[in-house]
Amino acid sequence: MNQEPYQYDDRIVAFIDILGFRALINDTVKENVVQDEKLCALIDALQLIKSEFEQVRSDSELPYSIMITYFSDSIVLSVKRLNNLGLLRVFEILKTIQIRLMTWKINQHCTPG
Repeated sequence: MNQEPYQYDDRIVAFIDILGFRALINDTVKENVVQDEKLCALIDALQLIKSEFEQVRSDSELPYSIMITYFSDSIVLSVKRLNNLGLLRVFEILKTIQIRLMTWKINQHCTPG
């Protein structure tokens, strides 16, 4: 078997760790009872992040080559090193997520059910 070697790109990477994520998960259950309001609030926050990423992925007309990966309590954004517009877009995404989550926290409203 002749396998081609992997081709790696030089990329700029933004690694986002959601601090306290495990504690947030643990707070959704107290004494074996699901805390609907906390669970709903956590889901809302994750949906905010997901909706921003979906917007980036649907923005196909712009050749930013931004890659988005998320796992556990981490989010990774990367863009080719020589793509200045893509790098600016990564900063814009990070700013938007931060503002949306801060606004969400201040105006936190959730209707369990």
